[in-house]
Amino acid sequence: MQHQTVQKRNAFSGRRILSLLLAFMLVFAIGGVPALADEAGDGGAEATATPEPMSAAVPPRPENLYVYDAAEVLSDETESSVVNACKALNESCGAEIAVMTMSQMPGSSENADARKAYAAQVVETWNLGGDTGNGLLLVLSIDDSDYWIAPTEKFQENFTMSVLRSLMSDYLETDFANKDYDAAVTKFVTAAAERAEAFVQAQQLAAGNTASASPSPEASAADGAGGNTFLSVLSGIGIVLLVLIGIVVVLFIVAYVHGRYVRKKRMEARRRRRSTSRSTAQRRSGTTRSRTSGTARTGRVDDYTDFMNRYK
Repeated sequence: MQHQTVQKRNAFSGRRILSLLLAFMLVFAIGGVPALADEAGDGGAEATATPEPMSAAVPPRPENLYVYDAAEVLSDETESSVVNACKALNESCGAEIAVMTMSQMPGSSENADARKAYAAQVVETWNLGGDTGNGLLLVLSIDDSDYWIAPTEKFQENFTMSVLRSLMSDYLETDFANKDYDAAVTKFVTAAAERAEAFVQAQQLAAGNTASASPSPEASAADGAGGNTFLSVLSGIGIVLLVLIGIVVVLFIVAYVHGRYVRKKRMEARRRRRSTSRSTAQRRSGTTRSRTSGTARTGRVDDYTDFMNRYK
């Protein structure tokens, strides 16, 4: 019986271990199937994904530097006027404004990111703003009646979203909607150039004030050395003055004490002389009285003797 019980227990333990192993494998299989399915799905998606359309190539910067009229919607007069205005702006403060017209800008009005990326690429390729980094690009997309304004990163401090909306509303939108592209471009460039020039001049003024307020390291070092030397001289003079003042004060105190001492000795000497004079006078006065008294008695005796001799 005991042997059979042990066999049953061993058999039960073996079945129990086998059941646990089967359960573990089942859980692993269930958890692994979705993962494999996801991997297969991802792979399929990647295999069948439609690639992003290639953006239009950025044309080289035009010879006149400021107007690229690919859509041919600007008159020669407008193009010449805009070029002259942009040249004057660049000569005045180094800023640059460029205008680009296209039949259709890459992307769409609904896909603003693509148009933003294309405009930024044009700004970079044309090196708009040059070394100053102050540049502004206006792109007209004629076929879908859209436009895009792209300031350089540095110019975004001036041409903020609110400023751009104001410029578009006041100088661009109405004429562009009426397809009067000459007027739209001319008015926008004129207004933007005025604002750009004012902004750059303010920048230059601030930079000049900063430069004058913050001298070069060499000048600062020289000024510092001169300042230190001046402070050292002042410190030396101050120390000498303090020593002299101290000596004068000490001499004054010594003279004052010595004067009091001398006056005290003089007063004591005077008192002694007065005392001596009084004693001498008193002694002399006593001797005179004694002599006078003796003389008077002697005279009286002589007178009495004479009287007696007369009446003998």
